[in-house]
Amino acid sequence: MKIRELQSPRLTLRPYKAADLSAFAALNADEGVRRHVGGVLSHAEAERLFERFVTGECLPGHEAWAVTRNDTAEYIGHCWFSMREGADWPELGFLITPHYWRRGYGTEIARALIKHALGRDGYGGILATVDPDHTACIIVLERAGMKRMREMQDEQGTYFVYGVMAPQQRKDKK
Repeated sequence: MKIRELQSPRLTLRPYKAADLSAFAALNADEGVRRHVGGVLSHAEAERLFERFVTGECLPGHEAWAVTRNDTAEYIGHCWFSMREGADWPELGFLITPHYWRRGYGTEIARALIKHALGRDGYGGILATVDPDHTACIIVLERAGMKRMREMQDEQGTYFVYGVMAPQQRKDKK
């Protein structure tokens, strides 16, 4: 699948290129960044995952972008869509370099991904999952227009499911 570049006021979400590997690996080796998404990745794990992004060999329904600043082209994060088996809506996710936390970039990324997902044929909405103690991420999702839909449990414990429906879907529900 060809990954399309997305723009927001301060950021570019673009396909990965080979030169992004070291920044991607460093981001995924940071314990604070990966605390709520399954823990740190070794360099080898990050490299294997990265290769799928660069070669376009992501799983069907999965997309990934490098997040860069418009003014400097500096790599500041990673974002993605993933489709769980049997799901109708993709799930969004994002990781941001700690130096750029609390600057509104997470909200900007989430809004760009929501706009992209809801602008496509076939996606009636988009989801995000978040740990109940990840207050910063909950604030980002809510600022981006997502609403808490339900509370779920898995082997790691409780998590919240946030979502937003496409405008046409909201009209159909009324």
